[in-house]
Amino acid sequence: ANEKSRILNKGFTLALHCSYPTLLTKLNNSNYPVVSFEAAGFLHSKTETGGSMNKTKEQLLNEKEKNEQEIEILQHKIQRLQNRIDYLSKGERAKRTHRLCEKGGAIESICPETKEMNSAEFYQLAEFAFGLPEVKKFIERLMP
Repeated sequence: ANEKSRILNKGFTLALHCSYPTLLTKLNNSNYPVVSFEAAGFLHSKTETGGSMNKTKEQLLNEKEKNEQEIEILQHKIQRLQNRIDYLSKGERAKRTHRLCEKGGAIESICPETKEMNSAEFYQLAEFAFGLPEVKKFIERLMP
């Protein structure tokens, strides 16, 4: 009386025993997927001949080891790519630092007084110098 049966697609009869459904009968002998349910309600679909239920413990352990090795290989690949990204980023920073030092050194060699200026004073000088109309015209001629 507690048992209900229904036909699933591909010709399966499924019996619902309270909350734990199980496969009762396969109506034909063709290789349709076998449907089974776990107690938590997750649906798994495997073929009768190739499903994970038919694998031995040794086969499952071998498969687990193979998958762990693949994970380790992929983790190393990720690390190598991250290292390459870091290397390229550091290269750009190094180029920028070199350029700034070179230009700052040029300014100090032309105007040694800038060595004694603090940052605010230096910015005031730069804003004044680069704000002059003659300097703006000169820069415009240099730029393509």
